[in-house]
Amino acid sequence: MKNTIFKILALILVLSMSFSVLAACDSGEKTTEKTTTAPTEKPNDDPTEKPTVGDGTPTEPTEKPTEKPTEKPSEQPSEKPSEKPSETPSEKPSEKPSEKPSEQPSEKPSEKPSETPSEKPSEPHVCEGNKWVVVKDATCTEKGEKKLVCECGNTIETVQTDALGHTYVNNVCSVCDHPKISEGLEFTSNGDGTCYVSGIGDCTDTDIVIPLTSPEGWTVTSIGDYAFRDCDSLASIEIPDSVTSIGDDAFSGCSSLTSVVIGDSVTSIGDYAFRNCSSLTNIVIPDSVTSIGSSAFDGCPIEHATIPTIAISNIPEGNLKTV
Repeated sequence: MKNTIFKILALILVLSMSFSVLAACDSGEKTTEKTTTAPTEKPNDDPTEKPTVGDGTPTEPTEKPTEKPTEKPSEQPSEKPSEKPSETPSEKPSEKPSEKPSEQPSEKPSEKPSETPSEKPSEPHVCEGNKWVVVKDATCTEKGEKKLVCECGNTIETVQTDALGHTYVNNVCSVCDHPKISEGLEFTSNGDGTCYVSGIGDCTDTDIVIPLTSPEGWTVTSIGDYAFRDCDSLASIEIPDSVTSIGDDAFSGCSSLTSVVIGDSVTSIGDYAFRNCSSLTNIVIPDSVTSIGSSAFDGCPIEHATIPTIAISNIPEGNLKTV
C-alpha cells in the first residue's frame, strides 16, 4: 500500500515538473548560465519552483517531496485500512464460524450416535437356532434339569424336567429294579422310628407292594392286625424284608387274593392271618418263619406250597398237590 502511494506521489511530482518546464519554455526564457543560477536561489524559498532546477542538482527537491508524502500517507492510510479490515473481518469470521460449526455438529453427532448404540445392547438378547442342553438326567424318582442355550453360548432359561416314573414289570421297575410301591396306605408309628401298616387307606391298587418306609420316613416293621381284612379287590400282596411279623386276621376274607410273597425277615404269622382267602392256591413261606398262629390258612385252597418244616401242620391238605 505504501509503495503505491509513493508511486502516485512521484508521478504527481514528475508531472508538476514537466508542466513547469513547459511553462518556462512558453515564456521564452533561455537557459543560460546566468539565468540558471538565479532561479536556483529563489526556488529554495518558494516550494513550488524548486522542481524546475535544470543544473542537475535534485538533492533539495527530492528530499522535501519525499518527506511530506511519506509522513501523511503513512499515517492515515496505514491506520485506517489496517484497523478496520483487521478488526471486522478477523473478529466476525473467526467468532461465528468457529462457534457454530464447532458446537452444533460436534454435539449432535456425538450425542445421538453414542446414546443409541449404548442403549440397544441392553435390550433382551433374542436369536434363532436355540437348543436345549441336558444338565441333569431325570430318573424314575428324581427330576432332571435342562437349559436353553443361545448360539452365542449364553443360557437363556433353565427348567426342571419331570421324573420318569417307574415302569413296572412283575411289580419290579424295568429301569431301576425298584419294586413297585403302593401309595395311599395307612401307617401307624411305633414311637421309635418304626411303624406298622394299619390299613389300606386310599390305596386303589389291586396288586399291593408294601414299602420299606412310610411317607414320614418310618421303617415298616409289621403288618397290623386286621390291616387288609375283607379287601375283596386285593389280588396280590408283596411284603418287604423289613417286616418281621404279620398280625392276626391281617388278610382274612380277601377272596380275590391269589399270590402272597413274604419277605425273608418275617418270623411270625398271626392267628387267622389268611383265613378264607378262597382264591389263594400258591404260597411261599420263607425259612425265617418260626411261628404260625392257629388256623392261619384255613379255608385256603392251596395246591402248591414252599414252606419250612414248621409250617407243614398249618397248610390244609385237601387241595395240596406239591410241597
